[in-house]
Amino acid sequence: MKKTFLTALFLACCASFGTAQAMPIYADIFVGSDGTSFGSGSVLGAPDGGGIFLGNPPSGQFLEVGFSTAIVDGAGDDIRIWDIESFSPDFGEVADVFGSTDGISFSLLGSVTGGSAAGFLDIGGAFAGPISFLRIVQTSTADAIDIDAIEAFHLAGTVPEPTILALMGLGLAGLGYRKRK
Repeated sequence: MKKTFLTALFLACCASFGTAQAMPIYADIFVGSDGTSFGSGSVLGAPDGGGIFLGNPPSGQFLEVGFSTAIVDGAGDDIRIWDIESFSPDFGEVADVFGSTDGISFSLLGSVTGGSAAGFLDIGGAFAGPISFLRIVQTSTADAIDIDAIEAFHLAGTVPEPTILALMGLGLAGLGYRKRK
């Protein structure tokens, strides 16, 4: 009975460890913008239907935000730019995304296309080291991008959730207890 319980506990621990999902991390530092606010006027935190409109093309208007925990290049997409689109999904909204460690020197990470939901960007080695600041610059010749939120998927120094660590510890303790008997 004890062996069955401990084995089940260990397997549950391993399953939880492998399938854990991180909470979305959104930009939490507003640095500046020469765009026009709409709705809530905030691009910080989760999407809320309001944000900053980066002018009619070819304006070159910008938005600059920061993250308390730096972004790093990981597997797949690293950044998501949430865009509010009130017309067709392929209206031609385009913006260049630049990254910086210090908020002074920026390097081009790539371009995103707005639309009905979001623009994804894979840093893909375009920047060496952690990124603490993003600058988004309107480059579209068709329509302006309306930014609601900026989300990151891979953060420097991400630590597993305490619950997962506790389950892993219980599983290992169970294995140790089992071996002693």
